[in-house]
Amino acid sequence: MSNACQKPFTLAVKLHGESYTHAFAAKQQALRLLRIALMKPPSIDQDVLLMAVLLLVEFALIDSGQEEWSCHIKGAESVVGTLYGPFTPTQQFSMNPLRRCLTENYSIFGIIGSTLSPPSDGHDIRRSNIYGNVPLLEDAEGNHCSSFPSSLLQVLQAGARLSRPSSASGSITSSDREAAAICSELISTTEAFDPQAWASNLHLRSDVENDPNHRTHIASAHRAAVLIYLTRLMLSYRQQDITAQLCYDLESLVTRVIVHVSAIPPSNPLFAATTWPSFIAGAETRVLTNRGWAKQQLGEVWNVQPWGSVKGAARLLEELWAGRPAFEDGTTTPMTDGDWVDELRHRGVEWLIL
Repeated sequence: MSNACQKPFTLAVKLHGESYTHAFAAKQQALRLLRIALMKPPSIDQDVLLMAVLLLVEFALIDSGQEEWSCHIKGAESVVGTLYGPFTPTQQFSMNPLRRCLTENYSIFGIIGSTLSPPSDGHDIRRSNIYGNVPLLEDAEGNHCSSFPSSLLQVLQAGARLSRPSSASGSITSSDREAAAICSELISTTEAFDPQAWASNLHLRSDVENDPNHRTHIASAHRAAVLIYLTRLMLSYRQQDITAQLCYDLESLVTRVIVHVSAIPPSNPLFAATTWPSFIAGAETRVLTNRGWAKQQLGEVWNVQPWGSVKGAARLLEELWAGRPAFEDGTTTPMTDGDWVDELRHRGVEWLIL
């Protein structure tokens, strides 16, 4: 996955008719064999097992990016947990290169997927496991197709683990205030992230050929998108607080995403990494031209990386826009114009947009 999606590619054969039937049958056979293998793990090479699960995650991304990927990630987490037990976020440990690469992929998929998936009420934000392990996330920065800075992934993971706002009570509770305070801290952490310094450091330590300028742009786009996501989270905990002040104008953050993503041409290996920030910007904006940009951008990503998850992201934007009219200038009131993050997280569908 890591190396394969670093370069744009063209799908030579599209899955239609008989080809799709064969692919579906092969997938079902793989699931049956995997189920058998999981029943007798000591006799199975664990790296082969983890690789098979990763292929199923990728199949889910190519298909639609919904639901199934989560089950596979949880299964992989169980296997890795059995092998290594609980880990602290900064703990160093020994893994062979293949297993390390596989676990890095699971870690990033799990964190990005959790941002738009149903939250777990009462989930302890402070808990940590191997999928929040900093050394693993740092190792993956230069190799994974998302090109997501590890510090921003950690912030996303913390935000996604917050429990559901107590909106049913009609007033702000102490737990809501605590969650809003945590969001504020996470926003400060994100603000302190320096995309240019990150790109320069990655250029020095990465084995993968990369252009610091384009890495800076993709990191800047991720940073702006994370700020949009966190601001939306914070607003959901302060929706009854008329005195709440926004840290950022959300449309200005959308503009930042557009500026930085637009600096990465389709021919660049990092182009596929623009999917998540482009979706976040598209979901947030009320400006008609910005929505048109998001739709076009995802279409261009599809031309480079024809995954069903990309098409699914475009369809999801259309659904969100249908309930939130656009304006020529984007004039809107963030406290009352509808919380798309909350809407997606409580649809009961687990999305992996990558």
